[in-house]
Amino acid sequence: MKKTWLTMLAVGAIMCSPVMTFAQDGELSPPPPHEEDMRPEMKKDHQDRFAKELGLTDEQKVQAEKIRQAGREKMKPLMEKMKTLRKEMDELRKANMQEFEKILTPEQQTKLKDMKAKMDKKMKKEHRPDGKRERGKKGHGPKKD
Repeated sequence: MKKTWLTMLAVGAIMCSPVMTFAQDGELSPPPPHEEDMRPEMKKDHQDRFAKELGLTDEQKVQAEKIRQAGREKMKPLMEKMKTLRKEMDELRKANMQEFEKILTPEQQTKLKDMKAKMDKKMKKEHRPDGKRERGKKGHGPKKD
């Protein structure tokens, strides 16, 4: 009974918290880039396409840029809070995983290590060398056919 309960607990922890197995070191991949993190030519291209598709006048483009700038300034403190919260969350996830690993048998620890390695390999395949997600991969950007 105890072994069954521990097995169910281990499976539940892994199933309910897939983010814990994203990488061997317990860290998550970075979020997609925000506009201010884009290369200048990407940002300009993005803004030009947006303006062209909407048919913005030159005056509207100037107003839109002012609105974007003001929005960025308002978001800066929130982005800093998010960075701090992400760091705290990553630390909690790592501590949680370490605590979880303590209850595993050596065989289960080996299986978990293998699961982490598979997930790490999958994540590396889906991300660019700079750690950012490829467009069109599971939930980000348009699907590629």
